Amino acid sequence: NPSSAKWLNDHPEEMHLGGSRSLMARNLWYGYFIGSVLHCMEGSSNFFYATDKDGGWTLSPYGEDYNAIFAWHRDHDRGVVYTPVALLTSVDELFSRCHYYDYGSFAKKDPAAPAAFAFTLVPAYVGDEPRAEYEFADKRRGFEGCLWNSPFGEIADVLCPDAGQTGDTFLDVLSGYKAAFLVGEHNPKTCDVRALDAYVRGGGTLFCSWDQVRDGLVSSEAAGVTFGGETVPGGNELRKADGASLAKLEDGYVFAVGTPGASARPYLTDEKGNVVAWRSTCGKGRVVTVTATRMLPADLYPLAIVPSVRNPMDGSWAHNPKGYPAIARGTRRFPIIERLLKAAQDALMPVTVEGDIQWGVNRTKTGWLVWLLNNRGVTKFAGEPERLDPAAAAKVTVTLKATGERRTVTVAPGGWTTVSLGE
Repeated sequence: NPSSAKWLNDHPEEMHLGGSRSLMARNLWYGYFIGSVLHCMEGSSNFFYATDKDGGWTLSPYGEDYNAIFAWHRDHDRGVVYTPVALLTSVDELFSRCHYYDYGSFAKKDPAAPAAFAFTLVPAYVGDEPRAEYEFADKRRGFEGCLWNSPFGEIADVLCPDAGQTGDTFLDVLSGYKAAFLVGEHNPKTCDVRALDAYVRGGGTLFCSWDQVRDGLVSSEAAGVTFGGETVPGGNELRKADGASLAKLEDGYVFAVGTPGASARPYLTDEKGNVVAWRSTCGKGRVVTVTATRMLPADLYPLAIVPSVRNPMDGSWAHNPKGYPAIARGTRRFPIIERLLKAAQDALMPVTVEGDIQWGVNRTKTGWLVWLLNNRGVTKFAGEPERLDPAAAAKVTVTLKATGERRTVTVAPGGWTTVSLGE
């Protein structure tokens, strides 16, 4: 909390109590690049400036970093963040990285699927090594957490198909996205099912799971496959339809057996020949239907049941070593979800980004602006200035797919930069 990092003339020793200057700056730049128009920092009057006895004031380093955004904005076009994917969650399905859920008036909700998608897109662990704990900061090591590098860019927005939009409002917004994923629990009585159907027929690609077809969120006609309730135990390897290996299926999956129509084709399989996902054309669009419930291993849903609506922390989900802690630590990963998100990113993003970095793409008046944040190499202890590890500098290569234009840059530890392409 930077509010404790007071920068006052009579208390200079308090300058370094809170978050690092690097973290504050990266947080500001991230918010700016994804399109924010207002930044509010709690307790900013305590650390943005110092006042003297005559009422004059001097900016702190934190304040200088804040001003730097306005200075950059005067001379650059930040454009509009390009997010071609929509994650469709229920308006009543709240998610927090810290697993504090308030379920409001509905008891039957799904904490597993939103967490699986969130931690696949933004893995809160370092490299391929799972974290020892599922708290996101480690004060003993001076590790702040908060922002994370990821192979996935800023590719998705979250939309709610059951927020009570009138007429074609939701369809109009959803149609601006090239692909959409149905995530978690949805009530077919309140979800705008008509808009989902029209979205696909109008050219969108919808990813769903077999139980969402069964529940009527996606019609069997659109999905191109019907399910009668038969299931089979899954194998240990995820494969393409042609048999090429993609990933290990380390957790136990159960797949629903479907009867395909004329337009449906296997999209993903396992080594046993089970169909893991069907792909079907519908109108101008497509539906990809995963045959695992919510695209996840079979054991997650008994764990995700929360017995206390008002105090879900009483439930097993938040504490069971195979539940939320395993997802947050990275000891449980979700190769089906990861494969589908990667396919969407590869097909829809205008650039490829190689390197250990946090990134996103903005559409400008003249081309594409790729922004890069390096969240590695920063150590911060209370009462001490941040330390930056030069070895954590990130070498990043950005390539514009349409032309092959390529740029390679080095991003300092705890730093940021931008790359302009296609101008």
